Order: sequence, then structure tokens, then C-alpha cells
Amino acid sequence: YVRDAAAAEQVAEAVRACGRRALTVQADVGEPEQVTALFAAVDQALGPLGALVNNAAVLDVTARVDEMSAERLARLWRVNLSGTVLCAREAIRRMSTRHGGVGGAIVNLSSGAARVGSPGLYLDYSMSKAAIDHLTVGLAREVATEGVRVNAVRPGIIDTDIHASGGHAQRVANSLHLVPMGRLGTADEVAPAILWLLSDEAAYTTGVTVNAAGRWIMLDLTEVVKQWKDSPSSNLGIAISPSDAATTVFLDSIKARPVTLIKNNKAMKPRSMGR
Repeated sequence: YVRDAAAAEQVAEAVRACGRRALTVQADVGEPEQVTALFAAVDQALGPLGALVNNAAVLDVTARVDEMSAERLARLWRVNLSGTVLCAREAIRRMSTRHGGVGGAIVNLSSGAARVGSPGLYLDYSMSKAAIDHLTVGLAREVATEGVRVNAVRPGIIDTDIHASGGHAQRVANSLHLVPMGRLGTADEVAPAILWLLSDEAAYTTGVTVNAAGRWIMLDLTEVVKQWKDSPSSNLGIAISPSDAATTVFLDSIKARPVTLIKNNKAMKPRSMGR
């Protein structure tokens, strides 16, 4: 924790009530020396590390890019990016068989913002969470043969205090209409996904990001095409990345309807999209 010692201790007491050990340590993951001290404290009090949940992150007040200061960006990158990587580094040094460890699991916390961009609100935050998605994939491959699994959970609009810390306390209530399930999520509904990824039941799962978002960020290409087919008069424009395996999902659906395919910023006819 950074500031709220009472809240941290309350969580620790709940853990102890379940018959488990718990330790609270004050640390800012944006400060490298504090990350080192945090893991040293865990080594001394709890013994060998078996898992890491990379949950620490910050956001700032809502702003457009042309309103963001360099200081704001530096703080966010320091905590959300560098802090996450430094914690992963310390965990790998302890869990990887390359360093004499016996293996373990890392779960990074991404965000649905990584997929929707949060324009006009927290574009810098969404960028940092998109980087977490990339970190998860790359690091999972990097340590795959060293007994360490790396996955992520991507929460949607969850009822937590982080929105208030960004000066937008009403955002959660005001965003209800964006969630197809018709309600907001809670931290208790995100935690089981994290626990499963840490467990032995996920022993053959690595490099995966699980969406826990009430389907807020789950509008995929198949659904886009379905909506297009249900509206015969619509003209559909779809941007396709060269590595998008889902491209083949809709090729057979493109008949005589007007459609524009965009690949590498160039309009193309459907017949030129063969694989």
C-alpha cells in the first residue's frame, strides 16, 4: 500500500481469519528502491515467493492529450509501467528455475481501457494498460521454459475508488449504460479470475488475458459482421491488421453488400484479402 495503512491491515486481517499468513508493507512501486525493499520484506517474513499479482496503478484527472503535462505522464509511466516491470523482475528472480527457483505465476492487471482508448478521459492510462497487455504476452514467452506462467486480467468498469482518485467519482454510475450486462462489476467478481490464473488448474495457461468486463469490451469482429448482416442497407468499414486471424471470420459473409476493407491504410476489395 502507499497511504491507507488501515485499509491494508483490514485486508490482512481478513486473510489471517482464513488461516493464512499476511504481511502489509508500505511501498511505492514507482520507486525502484522501494520495490527492492518490498520484496526483501516478503522474503524475510513469508519465505519463498510463489505468485505475484501486479495490481498497483494510478490515474490522473480527466484530460485530453493536449492538456496533459510532462509531469503527469512521467508519474503514470513510472507507476503503471516501470513499477509493474520492476515487480515482475523481482518475482522472476525468485521464482524462475533459471535463478534457482521452483516456478510460480504472475497475474498482471490490465484494463478494458486498453481496448477502448478512453478518449477525452484517461488516454494516458489506457495506453499504460495496453502496454501491460503486451508485457503479458512477451514476458510469458520469455520465461515459459523457466516454470513461470504470466497472464493478465482485464477488468471493465468496476466499482472502486480509483475513479474518485481521478476526480471523476460519478463515472462508475454514469457508465452503467455502456455495460451489456446492465450492471457494474465489483472487485470480488474480478478476484476469482486472478485466483484461477494463479492456481494449478491453470497450469497449462500462459500469455492469456481474461476479460472480466460484463461484455463491455467484448464486441468482436464476428458480432460486428452479424450487426452488419442484420442491416442490409448499411455500408461497413472494417480495419484489419495483417496479423488478425479473425479476418477469415467474415470473408464468407461478404456477398454483394457494399463494404470497404482497409488494410495498411489502403482501401481494398474483398477478393484481395485472401490468405
